Amino acid sequence: MPASTTINSPSLPLPIFQISKKVERYLLYDAATVTWLRSTHHILGVLIGTLPRFPQQNVFLGLPWELQPEEARILVEKGVAYIANDLQWHTNGIQSLKPDELNRYRESLRQEGLGAARAAESQKQQRRKMLNKKNLNGLSNRDRKSSRVTMESPQPEDREEETLFDASLAPQSSHPSPVPSLVPASASASVTKHSDSALLWTFTPTTSHPPLTPPPQPLNSMVPP
Repeated sequence: MPASTTINSPSLPLPIFQISKKVERYLLYDAATVTWLRSTHHILGVLIGTLPRFPQQNVFLGLPWELQPEEARILVEKGVAYIANDLQWHTNGIQSLKPDELNRYRESLRQEGLGAARAAESQKQQRRKMLNKKNLNGLSNRDRKSSRVTMESPQPEDREEETLFDASLAPQSSHPSPVPSLVPASASASVTKHSDSALLWTFTPTTSHPPLTPPPQPLNSMVPP
């Protein structure tokens, strides 16, 4: 039997973000919280976010995680969660940040996106090196086969004079045929090398905390209808 995996409980009660007062939509953005709710309270919910690398598909979806109003109500009644106004909390929190805090947060996002881009570029270079190595092995095997055929073929010595005579009369081309060659791996790497600014990926966090603190629990917790 597979070993049981322990899932850490988040800080309770946890906020469920209501993104609109007119439309009953309740979202969660944290993967660990979603996993805990599914395994502990058997709340299914629906993943509605597209993946960053595949924005035009609807088969494999990701965060955020949307709860039905009935699911949100059950969690609030159990004291596991409370409803928070997502827009109001996010707007007030961003406006209250100091400029240096906001700059540090933006730089952390930039570094995280740069790290992801460097990892992807490294994988691309590894695949290119493996392809070049495969091509070199294929050419070496072909050269060995052709040399073996040349050595095994008979060499007619009695036609040497005739061959020399014909070669002297044969027209010589002024444009010799080019010899195929492979691009060295170092040259290929230098061509595909980019600067950090070109490699930078845009990184969008799934939560606003950090740098913001989680929204405080209201005195009168709103219960979804």
